Amino acid sequence: MIFVEGCLAPYNECMKLVRNSLCCLAVTLTPVLAQEGAEALARAVENRMQRGNAFAKEKRYDDAIAEYDAALKLNADHAPAYFARGCVRQSKADYDGAVADYTKALELQPRHGRALYNRALIRAWRADHAGAIKDLSAALAIHSNWAGAYVKRGDSRRQLNDFVGAAEDYSRATQHDPKHRAAFMSRAVVSEEMGDWHEAAEIYRRLLEFAPDYAPAWRARGRALAFVGKKKAAEEAFERALAAAPEDRENLIVRARVRMIQGRYEEALADCDAASKLASREARPYFIRGLIQYNFGFHRKARVDFLKALKRATYEPDYIRLYYCLAQLRLKKSDRATKELKAYYAAKRDDPDPWYTQVVKFVCGEVTEEAFLASAQAETPRKTSERRCEAYFYAGALREVAGQPQEARKLYLECARTGVRNFIEYETSRIALRRIPR
Repeated sequence: MIFVEGCLAPYNECMKLVRNSLCCLAVTLTPVLAQEGAEALARAVENRMQRGNAFAKEKRYDDAIAEYDAALKLNADHAPAYFARGCVRQSKADYDGAVADYTKALELQPRHGRALYNRALIRAWRADHAGAIKDLSAALAIHSNWAGAYVKRGDSRRQLNDFVGAAEDYSRATQHDPKHRAAFMSRAVVSEEMGDWHEAAEIYRRLLEFAPDYAPAWRARGRALAFVGKKKAAEEAFERALAAAPEDRENLIVRARVRMIQGRYEEALADCDAASKLASREARPYFIRGLIQYNFGFHRKARVDFLKALKRATYEPDYIRLYYCLAQLRLKKSDRATKELKAYYAAKRDDPDPWYTQVVKFVCGEVTEEAFLASAQAETPRKTSERRCEAYFYAGALREVAGQPQEARKLYLECARTGVRNFIEYETSRIALRRIPR
């Protein structure tokens, strides 16, 4: 370095000014650079989210999860990423993972209504209806006009046999969405379950005012009208259902079941025959036809129809198999009947349902009637009612097979008292009560 005498002091002053200027510039730029960095990070997270959403839409769930994972590596507190990943995991039936993600999203964003709603759906599916109601109530505290959430909460309340609470929720749903078909249908079903068929018919009528071609409402109204003795109006409703959906075999099957309860044997069979022409490869028309034959005492014909249903079933036909067994028992072929039922149960592909196991063991004589009836308990009051409905029916059926009609009648009466009107066991018990004299 070349030293020039007398220049050092000015040089030092100059460098001091430069350093001060640089410090001021750094202080000025730091927030700007920080903001630009945050914006860049946000863009990177959003890009990952968009890619994940695109993959999810294409049902490329593993790729979607990978993108959401990448987003969370960039920002571990990004609630939308947890929620989106939870949705994908729910679609993949990874319910534990989905619940964990929804819960984390709610920790970061407590007023995330959709996360509460989705978690409630999983809880309801797992029969945790109290937990589902809690989540849905929290969601409704955030979004008080959410019709769908009212419907789902009503569904869970209905499962807990809180019919009054369920009715209130379905009614609120219709207030917030006056054209919510599911809300009207569910509200009417609750009226049916409470035994008010007049109210049910009126609710179906209100639904049909804005959905005049909705066949399910017409056939449900037809059934309700039939049960209050309005035979002509019921027939007109069924005809409207058939006109609205002429290819829907369910219209004919529901009418066949109503006509069976009314004692109209030939007309009920005609409906089943028409339904089998629309769906010749389906089991259901033949099963209902067999049920009609069974209830009117034609057990040999019932066995034939049940066998046809079994051959067409594309699922494990647990209850068709049970009715087939009952028809065999009524024909005094007990050894063959129980042997076939045991063989079917032993070969079941799916994990056997504990309750179905009890039914099979009882019908095959491996469980006493007392133990069988005592075992008809479930995780919810509604499920318990349904199991009791079945238990009393099968106990009554075996009493009839044993030639004990009065004991059978007592059991059929208990089945009817469960009020599970949508079960075929309930319908069959009602018919048996008319058939067996006091």
